[in-house]
Amino acid sequence: LAAVLVISGVVQAATSVVGPILPLFIQSLTPDAARVASTTGLILGVTSVAAALSAAVVGRLSWRIGTERTLHVALAGAALLVIPQAFSRTPGELLAFRTAGAVFLGATMPVTNALIALRADRANQGSVFGLSSAINSAGWAIGPMLGAAIAVGAGYPPVFFVTAAGVAATAIAAWVFVRRRDGPSS
Repeated sequence: LAAVLVISGVVQAATSVVGPILPLFIQSLTPDAARVASTTGLILGVTSVAAALSAAVVGRLSWRIGTERTLHVALAGAALLVIPQAFSRTPGELLAFRTAGAVFLGATMPVTNALIALRADRANQGSVFGLSSAINSAGWAIGPMLGAAIAVGAGYPPVFFVTAAGVAATAIAAWVFVRRRDGPSS
C-alpha cells in the first residue's frame, strides 16, 4: 500500500514538472509568437481530454486485465512517451507525443485509486485516501518547482528527461513492489 501511495505522488509530481516551461518550450518551437498562448492552451486542453478519456476507459478495463498489470503498462508507456517530447521540432509533434503520453498517464490515477481501495483496510480507507490526497498535492507542489529549477540550470529538454526518469523510476518501483495478489480484481 505504501508503494502505491508513493507512486501516486511521484506521478503527480511528474505530470506537473513540465508545466512552468511548457509555454516557453512551445515558444522555442514556433516562429509565430502571437500564437504561443493559444497553442499552449490547445496542447493542454487536448492532453487533458485524452487523459480523462483514458481514465474512464482504462478504469473499467483494468478489472479485466488486472490492476497491477495496468499500472505497470501505464507507467512504462508514460515514461517512454515523455522522452520524444524533448526532441519535438514543431508544436504539432509536441501535441502528438504529449497526447499519447497523456493516455498512459491518465490511466494511472484510477488504477492507483483502485489499488488503494483494494489494499487498505475498509475501516481505514478514509484515512488512506486522505493521505493519498495529501501526497498527491505535495507532488503537484514539488513538480513545478523542480521543472523551473531544471530549466533555469540546464534548459528545457532536460526537464523532459528528468520527468521521464521519474516516471520510469515509478514504473520500476511498481514492478518490484506492486505485485498481483490472489483474486479476480487484482
